Amino acid sequence: MLRRRSVGIVALSTLIVGALGFAGCSAEGIADEESISQDGAELRIDIDGEYPVRPGPRWTPTEMGELRLLMPVEGSLITSPGCRGIVPCLGFPQYTFQGQKGWKVLFSMTTQDFRPELRITTPAGRQYKNAPRTQVINNIGFRYWEAKIELTLPETGEYTVLSSSFVNLRFGRPVSHGSYTLSASAELFCGGIKGIQCPEYLFCELDGDYMDAGGTCSAGSCEQRSFHTCELDPRCELRAWGCNPPPINPETGNPYPCDPVLDCLPKAMPRGR
Repeated sequence: MLRRRSVGIVALSTLIVGALGFAGCSAEGIADEESISQDGAELRIDIDGEYPVRPGPRWTPTEMGELRLLMPVEGSLITSPGCRGIVPCLGFPQYTFQGQKGWKVLFSMTTQDFRPELRITTPAGRQYKNAPRTQVINNIGFRYWEAKIELTLPETGEYTVLSSSFVNLRFGRPVSHGSYTLSASAELFCGGIKGIQCPEYLFCELDGDYMDAGGTCSAGSCEQRSFHTCELDPRCELRAWGCNPPPINPETGNPYPCDPVLDCLPKAMPRGR
């Protein structure tokens, strides 16, 4: 009888300790999020490579369009009480990226508002995630978070780039709120004897004007772009700044409506910024 009672006491104490440990783990995770975001302490070794992505809470990505080399995009994570506000929640923006085998691409996500998290999925379904986030202070004194993946693309095709936050991916729902900048950069050779072409939205800046000159692909400036490639560059927009001399209508003797002159120009900054 005494032995049964002692076994019961041991089992009960084990359950209590386990429950306290589980609660402590959850609380520690939240405190860890706060402490790291405040002082930038590194808790894991920052190395590049493939990280196993464990199954977690279910969430649905929101398709945001295409991410292109050397053309950063601005985005936001949005949350509202219960995700029932006038502005819908946006916790898991996902972009597509057209890559070629052998490109060495640096994917980067920076923000001042939350701990960013990147996940890259190859055309074959292999998934990569960023090494532990690092905190950076730029030369102006602003502190921001950066998540990055440096990857030699294993195959040609369409990749997906998920840009979210550590907390969102951990809990499977929109929690973080704030803006971010997402970019993909690589040094691509072009020209040369083989006449290697850049992606259609980039320019080949040659090292000289001699035959078989080589160079590197560049985003160039908005003013260099045609009407078609202007629409491919998130930094640029087509704007009308005047009118070509309109022809005269022979029946009425009056000029036809204005024919606007369009140029590819840098996007105008919103008022108040």
